[in-house]
Amino acid sequence: MAKLSGRTAFLKLLVDEGVTHLFGNPGTTELPLMEVVPDFPELNYVLGLQEAVVVGMADGYARASGRLAACSLHVAPGLGNAMGALYNAKFSGSPLIVTCGQQEQGHGLLEPLLYDPLLPIAQPMVKWAVEVTRAEDLPRIVRRAAKLALTTPTGPVFISLPGDVLDAEA
Repeated sequence: MAKLSGRTAFLKLLVDEGVTHLFGNPGTTELPLMEVVPDFPELNYVLGLQEAVVVGMADGYARASGRLAACSLHVAPGLGNAMGALYNAKFSGSPLIVTCGQQEQGHGLLEPLLYDPLLPIAQPMVKWAVEVTRAEDLPRIVRRAAKLALTTPTGPVFISLPGDVLDAEA
């Protein structure tokens, strides 16, 4: 069986779940995803220059289309920037998969710039929040996230994507 990188598997899973638009404000932790976005022409990448705008665009798209949308944010400050828009998405019941790039697992012990645990920040505004710890778990996590986002009452879910998971092959 062929192996896939976590970054390729993640985008393939989004497409398999019917996501046609990925809204994002990429930073260093999202570069692995940006590297493979061109490999998925069926996935329209929409650039936003601030995280609240990114979540707002994804929220508007989900509301207007009635479809699952995805957005990619940059580390803890980016998630913080997005919280007001994420509240609106929650209040409106918009089916979103919100992801955030995270430092490599274990790197947080070094207290790097822009690091903070992401799940406690996201949890009050989403139906479910999870951090991927192994590339092998991506299928189960993305499938569950899509199902929960689209299950009544619909609403956003959150996935933290550590860099080492995106780089791993499984």
